[in-house]
Amino acid sequence: MLTLAIPSKGRLKEKTENFLKQAGLPVATEGGEREYVGFLENSPDVRVVFLQAAEIARRLIAGTVDLGVTGADLLGEYGAFPDDEGDMRDEPISLKDGCVHIFKKLDFGKADLVISVPEMWIDVHTMEDLDDITWFFRKKHGRRFRIATKYLHLTNMFLRKNGFTDYRIIESQGATEGAPGSGAAEAVADITETGSTLRANRLKIISDGLILQSQALLVASYRAHWNDEKYAALRRMIDFISAENAANSVTEISGSFAPGCKSEIINCMIQFKAEEILFSDSGFLCLIEQNKSSRFSEMLRASGAKTVTSRPCASVFRADNPMYDGFLEALNKKTADKSKTGLVA
Repeated sequence: MLTLAIPSKGRLKEKTENFLKQAGLPVATEGGEREYVGFLENSPDVRVVFLQAAEIARRLIAGTVDLGVTGADLLGEYGAFPDDEGDMRDEPISLKDGCVHIFKKLDFGKADLVISVPEMWIDVHTMEDLDDITWFFRKKHGRRFRIATKYLHLTNMFLRKNGFTDYRIIESQGATEGAPGSGAAEAVADITETGSTLRANRLKIISDGLILQSQALLVASYRAHWNDEKYAALRRMIDFISAENAANSVTEISGSFAPGCKSEIINCMIQFKAEEILFSDSGFLCLIEQNKSSRFSEMLRASGAKTVTSRPCASVFRADNPMYDGFLEALNKKTADKSKTGLVA
């Protein structure tokens, strides 16, 4: 079966289940909320496992689950994305040479991984200022400047790309933001949603110290064992998600028209690039982009429509699915590239 890993607790679990439910794929378990295995009601060939978000990231990278919902920060920290893809601050998430495929950015679980220093450092505002401080720190104290973080890999990568060399990463085991106050470190690299916790600990965010803008992602593992049954289950699941996405961008328009006005109605639909057009002797139905629906309705009435009704769409299933096809194309390219380098038979 296709295995989908989702967070086992908290807001991420709740929002992930809401996302799937809105797509027509409610999560269910046979033994109640404390079960760690479930299924999707409208796609029973998808097995759902409930795991911690960090464990989901690790298993996706290892290929022991096929799909998962977890944070970009965790995927990046455990090495799902390449280290040398340009400037992380411009585009931290890159699939080139990575080991996961991003199906969808889910627009929840948003947080920033940032560099922060004590508020009292009135002359330190930028990464260049911070680099200057590290030199003076070594000269004054005879040791390296310390940065506390739980994100060792991402922080090291960011600092290297900013030309830092004279620093030491201190792995944080608890409340990272408390490290400067306790004397455990001089600065921190920590995840924050609003910055309020940093401010409460008298820390300020370096103006260009954004390491990563994170959010929850629906991703597939390139390293999972894919077969025909999993492809079929994935296609059904992605069809539901794509249908919900499509419904959010179009409106259903229907109505009737006076005798002799059919050609004018057709011309209006062509002009507005209406989709899925159906006609009867005196009526019509089509889909139109939401931002065009009001103007389109006006033009239909001017073209001879007697009534025009608009309705929101719950889902729009189409024969083609670019979201699924994009995954297949990328997976096939990965397999071909590995074959060329002799990594697979």
